[in-house]
Amino acid sequence: MLLCCLLCVTWIQASPFEKDSFKTKEGYELSIHFIKHGTLMLTYRDAVIQIDPVSSYADYSKLPKADILLITHEHGDHLDKKAVDQTVKEGTVLIANESSVKILDKGSVMKNGDKLIPTDYLTLEAVPAYNTTAGREMYHPKHRDNGYILTLGGTRIYVAGDIASGRLAAPYGFVPTPARFHFVAPQTSPRPVVSAFRDWLIKQAAVYSPL
Repeated sequence: MLLCCLLCVTWIQASPFEKDSFKTKEGYELSIHFIKHGTLMLTYRDAVIQIDPVSSYADYSKLPKADILLITHEHGDHLDKKAVDQTVKEGTVLIANESSVKILDKGSVMKNGDKLIPTDYLTLEAVPAYNTTAGREMYHPKHRDNGYILTLGGTRIYVAGDIASGRLAAPYGFVPTPARFHFVAPQTSPRPVVSAFRDWLIKQAAVYSPL
């Protein structure tokens, strides 16, 4: 166990991926590693949370094994059996939408609106993730795919999955205040497009009243 923890810490310190780190409301450090597309890795205290692992984005045989593994939906750029097999270990909690669990033949299903406390450090909510663009609704239909809200150390993190623009923040009560809204972007390589998206996101969130 100690060796595994040391290997995990060593990898995180030498991570090749961009990341952002900040303190949660309860004072613990939370790091978000940006792998590619919708694929993320979160590290919080001694826990590793992998989200939508895909083999073509990273070599998961060399990444830390997951304590929590989340799958948003079954598209190949979000669900990859090989990456899942390389990510899990004994005791990994695997949570996904219903279609993904059927494909993997393992894991626990969360549906839109479900709330779960899989560990003493994580509260997890499954929220809708679907397309609204005319002619593209069939790719991400309502009620099938998940986004996730993770509460870690009193801080809420929204993992959107694949959704249409304009629905990103406000429907789930994310507003531009220090206590309730976090826009996470790599601090090491700021980009104009990221800043523009942040500004748009805050404006969109301000339009709606939080739930």
